[in-house]
Amino acid sequence: MSALVTDDGGSVAIETAFVAPVLLLMGLGAFESSMMVARQVELQNAAAEASQIALAAAPTDAIARATVKQVIETSTKLPPENVDVLERYRCDTQPAYVTESSLCSAHYARFIQIRIRDRYVPSWAQITTLGTVNYNVVRMVQVG
Repeated sequence: MSALVTDDGGSVAIETAFVAPVLLLMGLGAFESSMMVARQVELQNAAAEASQIALAAAPTDAIARATVKQVIETSTKLPPENVDVLERYRCDTQPAYVTESSLCSAHYARFIQIRIRDRYVPSWAQITTLGTVNYNVVRMVQVG
């Protein structure tokens, strides 16, 4: 009986059975977190690229804005409904943006609003209450 009590031959297998699932879940969490951060960085970079294009050649007509939108869609592989490149105006010193320059009294500044939306569904969303991650990147670029 004392030989059975002092035998520790199976303890490694038992400890591995306890620790392995925890390590596996931690690895999966780290992988998913890095994928979410990488996508956020990718969308931010696309918005920065579009901002540079808008600064280089102000897309003040619909055709030029469509070109900037297409650049974003190509670089992010997003569908057209997830990308907006819109013209906005700021009247005098007001903090809010308006959609038409005619809504301003006399002085206004012209901006290009770049908005990128995306959704990431992590693998754990099916087994936990944590849902999808929604991205919403907005850049305002003054062009005039």
